[in-house]
Amino acid sequence: MEYFSTKHTSENCSRCGTEFTCKPLDISQCDCMQVRISPEEQNYISETGSTCVCNKCLKELKQEYYLQYQKKNHN
Repeated sequence: MEYFSTKHTSENCSRCGTEFTCKPLDISQCDCMQVRISPEEQNYISETGSTCVCNKCLKELKQEYYLQYQKKNHN
């Protein structure tokens, strides 16, 4: 029988370097679940090269996407 640890991992944000706790095996309890991301925003974030990011950067990337989307649709 394979055993999966529910241990949380300490990660550094790929964008700002801030350390935060990642809960990949308990994703519903992970802090990142507090920030709702649309599929379009998720694509934008992956295009920036960002991988595992803190909530602050996740919110900033979400805002960047919104601003670029608005700019693109008003030109």
